[in-house]
Amino acid sequence: MNELMLINKVTNAMLERNPSVKKGLEGFELMVEHDEKGKDFFFKPMSGNHANKLITLSEYPIQQSQFLVPSGLYKDVYFDSKNFDEQYQDEYEYILKRFVAKLGKGSTSKVFKSKEEWNEYRASAKTSGEIDGGMLTDSARIGAESTSSNKENNSTKHTKERALESFQPKCSKEDIKRWIEEERINIKALPQTLRLMFEEFLDKGCLQMVYSEKETIQTQSEHIEKKAKKVKAALEVKLYSLSSQFEDVCEVASKKAIKLETYIHVHLKHNGA
Repeated sequence: MNELMLINKVTNAMLERNPSVKKGLEGFELMVEHDEKGKDFFFKPMSGNHANKLITLSEYPIQQSQFLVPSGLYKDVYFDSKNFDEQYQDEYEYILKRFVAKLGKGSTSKVFKSKEEWNEYRASAKTSGEIDGGMLTDSARIGAESTSSNKENNSTKHTKERALESFQPKCSKEDIKRWIEEERINIKALPQTLRLMFEEFLDKGCLQMVYSEKETIQTQSEHIEKKAKKVKAALEVKLYSLSSQFEDVCEVASKKAIKLETYIHVHLKHNGA
């Protein structure tokens, strides 16, 4: 999947009259509104009438040109570059929590946005290899044992941990496979810990009791920033009427790329059956 520039028919006509600008958009696949090519690809907006819903690119109403980036979480689904990092984080949490909720009544997932909060939670739990009655994975055990001596100073807390507890029976492998297909989740592209959890469950039908891990989220923010700057440079010397169609793209170019990290604690309560 490549980056897309979703444009309306007016913008497309303007680009046709300004081939030098169109050349500056090389590296993007241009898709004009209502193009039949868009019926096999999806967009998930964060706002508007279609917020948090999948809609095909051929159906999506375009007000202004939008720079779309492969989601990295779902198959053939794009996110808006303007809010990519925020949406990626939200959707990652959505997948994790929905997955854990299907793994047995009483199973819980907690997501921490800072290492300090995660360490505080782990320090408050038993460090003898046990958290909430479940055995830690090796990497989690090592982290727990070293927490008290290596707790990092971080004066700013980014968020409270977000917790979700399941109240439904454990799903079967077939149930999970069906859900993955319905949601278009791309397991191979998921961050490492979540990907391994999916793969292990689909292989064995059960998981370890506790996962307490740092999850490094490799977003495309730096790449997005570079691409947006290229578009902005191609537009700066051209007609304002055309440049105004790409205001959102230029706004992305002015943002500083960031690297996302999150910390998860998952406690599963099922009998492995």
